Amino acid sequence: MAGIIRPQRVYVDTNHLIRLRELIQNRPRPCAGSEQDAYSVFLDWIRNGDVSLVFYRPMVLEWAENQQGTRSDVDSDLVGFASIFEQSNNVVEIEMDNLTYKIEILDACRQFIPSLKISRVPIVRPFTDWWRGLDALSGLDPAIPRFQRTTSMSSSSYRVCFREIASHMVKNAERARERTCGFRESAEEMLFRIGNRERFSNVDIRWWVENQLDMAKILGNAGHGNEAKEVLAKVDFADCPAVLLWTRVYWHYLRSKTVGKICDNDADDYSQVHIPAYVDVMLTEKSLRAKFHQADSRLLRKVFSNMETVVEHLRMMFLETA
Repeated sequence: MAGIIRPQRVYVDTNHLIRLRELIQNRPRPCAGSEQDAYSVFLDWIRNGDVSLVFYRPMVLEWAENQQGTRSDVDSDLVGFASIFEQSNNVVEIEMDNLTYKIEILDACRQFIPSLKISRVPIVRPFTDWWRGLDALSGLDPAIPRFQRTTSMSSSSYRVCFREIASHMVKNAERARERTCGFRESAEEMLFRIGNRERFSNVDIRWWVENQLDMAKILGNAGHGNEAKEVLAKVDFADCPAVLLWTRVYWHYLRSKTVGKICDNDADDYSQVHIPAYVDVMLTEKSLRAKFHQADSRLLRKVFSNMETVVEHLRMMFLETA
């Protein structure tokens, strides 16, 4: 039987990270023994190197903004979450959603524009390079504020890096709020475009690529404005796994909505749509898990909302390589 590559990359959302933090701090909440055992087993796998935690920058903004106390309260929260990642020697970071889509499409454009002078940026990279995405991509997209790094992972702990990331993201929180409002407007416009059709057409997807992702503008900024639309029309989205997943999940989301019924908070959930395309396991909330499963049945073995189920799944994966 074919083996799997260890460690398994696992994305864990904030609610489940809180449970791990409580376990590390020796104050686990009362719950069924099997549930608590699952978190303990998972934590052991992190420490042993069988599981590689996946870090996602918007997490830090969520941790900082959800804590409404003093600066020391925020620092305490960041330190608590940092204590989880410090259990691992191989944490990786996944790029933000819109930037992931842009990177995939730019990479697909390179076969048509070999001279494209936009640096390649890995979508998944070691956390030790956490600043590289912010640094390189702020040059790619003028909408991204330039990041001024004062620490490096080589000389700093996770808690120090998390504080710096939080400071940068909180300073630019207004841009995040604009993005939330933009999500609602974009969803309502897409609802109007698709009407009663049963799926996105290529025209819908290319409209999103050109107008919502601003890919024609980005190619234009790189000196390829005259050929941008022609090149984008040639892109095969089958070569863009995150974009392809977005078309499936976002379609099911829109079909469950009507104009005026789209919530701003949905922007946070759907900023995670790209993650399953680049991880081995995703642990998230039930409603988002259901949308993933509805969109693609293959994600039944990748996206979960229960730690016990994750541990059972990973245990079977590990047994296959024993």
